[in-house]
Amino acid sequence: MQFTLQDSNKSGGGDFPERLPFPHQSVFEAKILEITEQDSRWDIDDEDPSKGKKQELNFKFEVIDPDGDFDKRWAWGKCAAYLSTDSRNKLRQWVQGILDIDVLPEGFAFNTDDLVGRQCRIIVEAYEKKTGGVGNYVAEVRHSRAAGGEIGQQPAMTASEFRAQNAPAEDDVEPF
Repeated sequence: MQFTLQDSNKSGGGDFPERLPFPHQSVFEAKILEITEQDSRWDIDDEDPSKGKKQELNFKFEVIDPDGDFDKRWAWGKCAAYLSTDSRNKLRQWVQGILDIDVLPEGFAFNTDDLVGRQCRIIVEAYEKKTGGVGNYVAEVRHSRAAGGEIGQQPAMTASEFRAQNAPAEDDVEPF
């Protein structure tokens, strides 16, 4: 395997003389580049760490800011790797925002691969790092304001359209 030293001041697909932090509560159009599952820092059972770590999803976004300083910069956001009706469930909030669905239907299921490539709006927060400097993370994900057809944007769909698109084939449905 061969490696080439990269300038750490360059990020994402863009070429930046300095890696400026995103301003606090910045709002950008973005494209979801990838979603990966990983261990979080939290134990499944606080009293028995041998049970392993809770899982989280790591979203990688590419900012779409053609006239600004942050075009093609990457931003990351994490959420627990489970989907629930709990009002605090970030994955549900993000999926609803990306798909522009007010309320997910009962039994809603999706594959993270179906979100990759979609355009959305992200709200980036800033924080002070323990080692000094400023860090950023994606705090919220919402539906894109961009007109359809750009950067692989898939149009928003209603919950009933999503159900219809993801309904099992008639052969797969057992009669009552």
